[in-house]
Amino acid sequence: EMKDDKKEEQAPPPRAGHEDGDEEEKLAVDQKKFMGMSPQEMAGKKQEEFDMALQDRVVTETNEARNALEEYVYNTRDALETRFKDFVEEGARGALLKKLGEAEEWIYGDGEDA
Repeated sequence: EMKDDKKEEQAPPPRAGHEDGDEEEKLAVDQKKFMGMSPQEMAGKKQEEFDMALQDRVVTETNEARNALEEYVYNTRDALETRFKDFVEEGARGALLKKLGEAEEWIYGDGEDA
């Protein structure tokens, strides 16, 4: 008969007064830190994360809106100079093209910082 070098694990003996050892003992746990931070520090970090995500979302949505405006300017200018050229009076077309030019200047000027 070969003996294994490892000792066989045995359950601890029942505590006094507990014949079968099945009774559970409730332990009170008071968590003071989570990942090295107090609950107040953790709440602060969660708020910082939320604020950063919100800022990222604002930047993304602003870029998308600026890109949509830029696309509108290009498409409208193209339509006024090609497809609709024969249908729009020269004066009205010139006024619209001027406004589109102003919008484009804003996009590449102040709009960059919006």
